[in-house]
Amino acid sequence: MLDTKPRVVVIYNRDFEGADADPENKAREDIKDIAEHVMSILQARGCAAVGLGITDDVFAAISSLRDARPDVIFNLCESIGGDNRFEPLLPMLLDREGFAYTGSGPLSLSLALHKNKAKEILRARGIPTPEAVFLTSADISAVNLPFPLIVKPSREDASVGITRDSVVSTRQALEQRVAHVVSHYPPAGPGRALHRGPGDLRLDAGNARRQDPGLPVLRDRFLRDAG
Repeated sequence: MLDTKPRVVVIYNRDFEGADADPENKAREDIKDIAEHVMSILQARGCAAVGLGITDDVFAAISSLRDARPDVIFNLCESIGGDNRFEPLLPMLLDREGFAYTGSGPLSLSLALHKNKAKEILRARGIPTPEAVFLTSADISAVNLPFPLIVKPSREDASVGITRDSVVSTRQALEQRVAHVVSHYPPAGPGRALHRGPGDLRLDAGNARRQDPGLPVLRDRFLRDAG
C-alpha cells in the first residue's frame, strides 16, 4: 500500500557535540531535544517525520535531503560549525534546491544577525522600535539613553548572551555588563547593541505555505524586583 503520510524532515544543528568549552553550548544542545519533541508531535499528527542533524558538511546534508524527498523541511538549524553567522547558508541552499521549509528565509536571518541594521530598516519603514546605541568597544561614553537598558550582543541569536543581568539600571551596571559582553562574545565585525525598553523577537514564515498566517510575535520579559 502506498504511504500517503506527509514526509517531514526536521533539521537541526549538531555543532554542540564536543564543544564543552563553549559557554553557550547548553543553549545549542537544547536544540536536539526540541527537534525530537517536534518530531514526536508531527508523528502523532500523522506525518512521517524524521530528524537530520547538520554538521559542517552542508552539501552532504543537501544530498541526504534529496534522497529523503520531503514534502516540507522543519528548519531548526541555527548555526553551522558553532558559528551562527552561517545560519542563512542552509536556507539559501534549500531555496536553490526548491525545498519547502519552515522559518525565515536567508535575508531575514542575515538581518537578524545584524541587529543595528535590522533596526535601521524597521525605522525606515515607520515601524516603532526602541531607541538604541550601537557600540564597537567597551567605551560607554556615547550612551545617553534613559534607564533601564538591555545590553545584548549585536551578532548573536536565540537569546545567547541575554540573562537577567542584561537589564541594567545604573551607569556602573551598564559599564560592567558591556565589558562582559565585549569579552565573552567577540564578533567577527564590530558591534554591541544597547536597547531602551524590552527586547522583541519576531518570527515569520518561510517559503512553505506562504498563504498561511505567520507565527505570532514572542517576547521575553526580564524584570527586576522593585526593591
